[in-house]
Amino acid sequence: MLDVTVYRNESSWDTLIKGHIHRGSTQFALNLYREMQKDGSIYPSERTFVALLKACTKHRDLKLGCLLHAEAHKARLLETNVYVGATIVYMYARCGCLRQALLVFHQLFMRDVCSWNSLMTGYVQHDCGKEALECLRQMQNEGICPNDVTFICSLNACSCAGEVGKGKEIHSQIMTIGYFETKFQLGNMLVDMYAKCGMLADAEAAFGSLLVKDVVTWTSLIAGYVRHGLNEEAVQSFKQMRSENIDPNPVTFACILKTCGSVRAEEKGRQIHTDLTKKGLEGDVLTGNALIDMYAKCGLLFDAWEVLVKLVNRDTISWNTLIAGYVQKDEGKEALGSFKQMQLEGICPNSITFICILSACGSLGAADEGMEIHSEIGR
Repeated sequence: MLDVTVYRNESSWDTLIKGHIHRGSTQFALNLYREMQKDGSIYPSERTFVALLKACTKHRDLKLGCLLHAEAHKARLLETNVYVGATIVYMYARCGCLRQALLVFHQLFMRDVCSWNSLMTGYVQHDCGKEALECLRQMQNEGICPNDVTFICSLNACSCAGEVGKGKEIHSQIMTIGYFETKFQLGNMLVDMYAKCGMLADAEAAFGSLLVKDVVTWTSLIAGYVRHGLNEEAVQSFKQMRSENIDPNPVTFACILKTCGSVRAEEKGRQIHTDLTKKGLEGDVLTGNALIDMYAKCGLLFDAWEVLVKLVNRDTISWNTLIAGYVQKDEGKEALGSFKQMQLEGICPNSITFICILSACGSLGAADEGMEIHSEIGR
């Protein structure tokens, strides 16, 4: 640890801590704050408080975040600085402490759009869509105007809660305010919300009205088609996207590989595999799992296995996908072998793994293995 005993006043500490945060050394900045506490009555400035709270959020350092909250309370910052209060709410919400985030929110002397957005963002990130939409209602009742961040959160909440009616209402508000023309992320969220809610005609209309379309816009539409089994539309959109020189991201590739698996488009799947290899994305766990799934659904289990063994960060989904492929092709021995290898690697099975492997035991008549797995489920 750096000898910081020479930094004895508030200004020096602030400069040092903010400097490390600015350079991206957030963990080191948090360690410096701990050293600062040894100087007793020295407190960071309000801006440094906010920066430190954001660093705690990034590293999910709830213990230090709680300490900063206590220090901010002692310095009466929650009464005088709206942004400090909003950042504390955000820190608790992102760390999964939604009850504490709500408690701090209600204790704030003043609440502005940032405070509401901090709480709403936490609800959305933890799939509490209805609670986020209730925040929007209360916020508007208090006469606080939503901004683009509020609307992005709200549309996300509509997606997660399946509230397409509320989504249409928010769409109308966005059009009235005029955000739609200047905040292209809102356009992306509208396409995504309609697509996730199964309103594909509305998703297409929102997509068509956008002046700027990026990889996120295209991926939202393609994902909607794939989710609702419109494989031909997904493939055509993918081709159109490529013709407009927009590079797919891992999510786009994962979506189109799912389509290839569904329609048994082995040749197209291999082409995409080649593209992924060229882009260095073959080892990405999202695209890697999608490749395993595509090959397994096409009955190409050796190819699926080859992708899995090259995947450094293979996880439960990777193994489940391969095991399910073996079970579907009545290759029970290979399924059991994969299950044992998965356990040897310390990767925990889940309910899907157990369903697949018990099916394999049934097809093989492997009663002893089935009973052993049954006892494992009960542990």
